[in-house]
Amino acid sequence: MADEYKYDGITSDSLFLLAQNRFENDKSFYENHKDEIKKGVITPVKQIINALIDDMFSYDSRMVLIPWKMISRVRRDTRYSKDKSLYRENVWVMFMRDKKSNPYIPCFWFEIFPDRYTCGVGTFYTNATYLEIFRKQVLAEPDNFRNAIKSCENAGAVLN
Repeated sequence: MADEYKYDGITSDSLFLLAQNRFENDKSFYENHKDEIKKGVITPVKQIINALIDDMFSYDSRMVLIPWKMISRVRRDTRYSKDKSLYRENVWVMFMRDKKSNPYIPCFWFEIFPDRYTCGVGTFYTNATYLEIFRKQVLAEPDNFRNAIKSCENAGAVLN
């Protein structure tokens, strides 16, 4: 069985190494541990993606389901960020359509941190026009929105 089709798990040591990489914030540290991070975190995340691809495709056949396009990079792009830390302590995955041609289509995502994980449904981009359309829909059908929130909360989800 190929490595990408089994699940090896993500160990606490691998998550600690990812956090340490963020703490060190040093290219040489990252380069010295890059293979360990890939094997301990990135490969298992790709295995999770591969386990979910068929289900995700059944939800939306236009999703981009190429693992390397779905996983955050450990090395951050800091050009437009106030936080200039070069490395992440977390890894996230987005199951979404092409973000350039479909920026406002909701996506599924999950994120793994050293001390927790999060998952949900959301949008990659928002702007004032998008949010105004959302507000109008909520105001037009407030009971539907409240029922949706209650259903999510009953399932253990949090609206954020």
